[in-house]
Amino acid sequence: MRPGSGLVGRLAVRAISVTSTRRSGTPGGPHTTLPIDVSEVRVPTRRGDVRCLIYTSTAVSKPMPVYVNLHGGGFVIAYPEQDDGWCRFLAHACRATVVSVDYAVAPRKPFPIAFEQIQDVVRWAASPSRPWDGSRLALGGQSAGGNLAAAVCRAGSPAPVRLQVLQYPPLDLTIDPGNKPHPKGAIPPFLARAFDAAYAPSASLRADPGVSPGRKVEARDLLDVPQAVVVLCGRDSLEPEGREYAGVLAAAGRLVDLIEVPESGHGYDHSRTVTPERVDEIYARVASHVKAGLS
Repeated sequence: MRPGSGLVGRLAVRAISVTSTRRSGTPGGPHTTLPIDVSEVRVPTRRGDVRCLIYTSTAVSKPMPVYVNLHGGGFVIAYPEQDDGWCRFLAHACRATVVSVDYAVAPRKPFPIAFEQIQDVVRWAASPSRPWDGSRLALGGQSAGGNLAAAVCRAGSPAPVRLQVLQYPPLDLTIDPGNKPHPKGAIPPFLARAFDAAYAPSASLRADPGVSPGRKVEARDLLDVPQAVVVLCGRDSLEPEGREYAGVLAAAGRLVDLIEVPESGHGYDHSRTVTPERVDEIYARVASHVKAGLS
């Protein structure tokens, strides 16, 4: 709806347009024919009302489980529609309701605004007054959304979460992007710096576990987090910190699956190097874990 504003937003939009075809993750993609109803609601939070897109399978009449989805965009792009294909696929494959959150973005609304909004949306989604089964709830996100999902889960979710899905997330914003690997397909360091500074303007904020849930984390810190599925892209500057976090999750007994996409740069489902068939293969593997975790 509003892909970006200001210099940081314009840079982000330019980078995404260069690195992405958005063939599977936007309106008009190959999953629009699935029997899914899409509606819009406004969810009240302590940080203002938040627009959410609700994806509901029309093939199921009984109360369904719910998956709260957090889109990517470097913390600066407010565009949940980029995950339209994923949300449709997940709602159909899992016979679930998907709540895709249009959380507030930086630099106008830096940390902790989106973090707190998502906490409140999770609490709202888990309420027994909703038309789905809020006792069976999963939380997941892509890129910046994966960071937010991991941070909310590590902080202690305001409602029981059965599964967290972390897809190519940034997990340690204290590391200068120039000191991370940046193969072809990765986010350019200058752009990653702009994202990080917009979301968490100070070094002390970037060290906060709510911003960097993977920083100096040990197994004892993750013993009580929800079970996790982690998806990593092999040609991504964020792959090492994601792999390290997955290892700590495994040591804590919380890792369900580590899914690797070695041929992809950041964002396999928006990458020119990954075929639609391969994207759907990964989607299906993730969805199988979501379905099992919410059964």
